[in-house]
Amino acid sequence: MFAAPECYEDLVELFAEHSDDKCLVIVDRLRKCHHPSLAEGNKAKLEVRFLTFIVDFIFSHLCCSYGAYELNFASCFA
Repeated sequence: MFAAPECYEDLVELFAEHSDDKCLVIVDRLRKCHHPSLAEGNKAKLEVRFLTFIVDFIFSHLCCSYGAYELNFASCFA
């Protein structure tokens, strides 16, 4: 089981160790292991933090891939 990332940097560190295909599996497992029906507080983990981190990671990954500046989407919600 993967611990839910506490910050954006935790997510980046977790993904850095794996291929893109494995990152998709990690996202799927995180969603399933931290499903709101399994424990109190999971809904907040998935809806706010994890979703924000994932969107920020996608924007950063795309921007780096296309040579654009790095976005920090998570900072918009801090």
